[in-house]
Amino acid sequence: MMGMTALELGGSPFGGRSGADLALKIGREHAGDLIAQERWNPFDPSGRGRAMKDWVVLGAPAGDWRALALEAKERRALCAAEARAKGRMRAAAAARKRGRAR
Repeated sequence: MMGMTALELGGSPFGGRSGADLALKIGREHAGDLIAQERWNPFDPSGRGRAMKDWVVLGAPAGDWRALALEAKERRALCAAEARAKGRMRAAAAARKRGRAR
């Protein structure tokens, strides 16, 4: 993932290491809060000033690395569960539509 060792859940990345840095996908609102508090920095893997809005990066080890990594993992699991539920709802709606078309 973006040239770094990734933390994944179900094949979808929620974080990773790049050298000594830790990058995490924690959601726009929480990322914005951490960046505003100057605890974390925006994650810009391209180096071109285009930070990824859901992601933050920390260059030095901090006590909250583990807690935030677990939060990112839980967020990824929730997103995956929501996507599966939406898929099931779409499939059920399509099946109902096919039944009416007959």
